[in-house]
Amino acid sequence: MGTLQTLHMISGVVLGASGGVGAALLGSIRAAKQPIESSVPEEEAVLAYLERDPAQWLRAVGVLHAEDFTSTGRRETWREIETSCMTLVDGETIEKVQLYQKEQNERGIEESIATLRENLGGSALGREDVKLYIEAGGAVISAAAGRAQNTERSPIEESTTGDPYVRRYVPAGVGRLVWGSIFGTGTGMLAAWSSYTRFEGWTAWLGLLGIVVLGVGGICVSFVDFDTFYLDTASFWVWAAASWAITGWAVIAEGGVQSVVVGIVASFGVVLGFESMARIWGKLRGITQGAGDTWIVVCTAGIPAMVAGTWQVAAWSVIAAASGAILHWTYLAVFRGAGRETPVPFGPWLVAGGLASMGLWTVLQ
Repeated sequence: MGTLQTLHMISGVVLGASGGVGAALLGSIRAAKQPIESSVPEEEAVLAYLERDPAQWLRAVGVLHAEDFTSTGRRETWREIETSCMTLVDGETIEKVQLYQKEQNERGIEESIATLRENLGGSALGREDVKLYIEAGGAVISAAAGRAQNTERSPIEESTTGDPYVRRYVPAGVGRLVWGSIFGTGTGMLAAWSSYTRFEGWTAWLGLLGIVVLGVGGICVSFVDFDTFYLDTASFWVWAAASWAITGWAVIAEGGVQSVVVGIVASFGVVLGFESMARIWGKLRGITQGAGDTWIVVCTAGIPAMVAGTWQVAAWSVIAAASGAILHWTYLAVFRGAGRETPVPFGPWLVAGGLASMGLWTVLQ
């Protein structure tokens, strides 16, 4: 390794390590700004239906709970209805209804509800209203589950003003800063190696900076995703746009306009395959797959393809990302008892897949 290449590598390590630490700190700030699952209209709809027909509480027993509502007032209203019903319903009836639910025995459920209604009063809901009541209740449960899945790393607490809940900011600890520096160092080394292989002269330094920017932005997004299971696409656009601009400048400066076109076309072409794969993956796991992952593919697959000048590198990045995510979920399933609906942060693997494809291309040169 020559003197210039050594200096190039040292610069990559310094930029990557310091950027990784900064990304870890910024990730804590950005995690506190991620959305919180809520369904206030559905919560109010559920309670409105129960005020008309309190006996319908029996349909939700053991499934919907007071804690699933996002305000003290709505939780108290639910508890009042629950208390009035519990005084008139014995354990045997509740067990029967839960069995009817498993058997999808709507007639049995309605008969039990009708018996309770005789004592509670209220007007029976029509068939369509029952359907809407069930859908609203499902939305409330789903939102509550969404909040619960990320409270360990990114605590949610009730707000005194404005929205019912807010994320509490949790400062980045020493461990996170160490991991940020480790990931940043690896990113910097890869950026130095690949940029030195691809570019010459001053454009090599420009390429180094562009790739480091993409990697550091990816580290920040990865930390946020691990915390909240939300992709911080709002901040990633800034990182990605800067990386596209800087790296693209380096490529064009060396007369590689065609490579820029390849990167753009490859990124959107790969999205078509990735989006289909993501939807199938979501169906298999029984979850709704968001579009944030797909948008990040546009950035993490397109830039390596632009540097390499071939669409194949974009395909490699998606294959590597999908393989990493599947292995991650398999590990959780085998050693942590994960099920089909256990959330797996996909953003970090997309970022890692993009960098891995660039590393593979560099090795093959």
